[in-house]
Amino acid sequence: EFPRQLGLGIAFRPHRRFSIGVDYTFINWKSTSKVFKVRLSNGDNPNLDIMTQPNIPVRTPLNFSDQHVVAVGLSALVAEGDDIVEGVPAWSFILRAGFNHAKSPCPSNTTLPQLPVINSDHATAGFSFLWGPLIELSFSFEYHLPATFRTGQHVGDFTLSDSRQEAEILFFQLGMGFN
Repeated sequence: EFPRQLGLGIAFRPHRRFSIGVDYTFINWKSTSKVFKVRLSNGDNPNLDIMTQPNIPVRTPLNFSDQHVVAVGLSALVAEGDDIVEGVPAWSFILRAGFNHAKSPCPSNTTLPQLPVINSDHATAGFSFLWGPLIELSFSFEYHLPATFRTGQHVGDFTLSDSRQEAEILFFQLGMGFN
């Protein structure tokens, strides 16, 4: 299940070559991420199946809270070729940068290392090369700033109690589009 989201953003151009955007997104995690449920079945250890059962239901509380995300982005038209027709340049090169801030929706005593939701802030940068009105090549990277917290008494997995979790994510994306 994916949570419902509601977003509102505004962008303006102080100059033909620059744009600034601000965005707010509300993510309703609370309604979809209360409990992580899974059923383990068809194990390959008959001794474990005798001691437990062939199907083991697992329920781990998550207790996510709703999330509010604020984002700011900038783009700049660095260079462009001559117009093919009025308002359509032969090529364009655009740089982009942005920053997102949000509090993690997951409480420290229920987060699992397999769920990378402890990161709150991330910075992005990238560029696009538009070749006429039809082809776009884009590259971007996203850097989730390091986040660390201590779990205390973990509700879902006692082996994570009094542990320290730390995450830092670097994500690259390459895209090609045809209009």
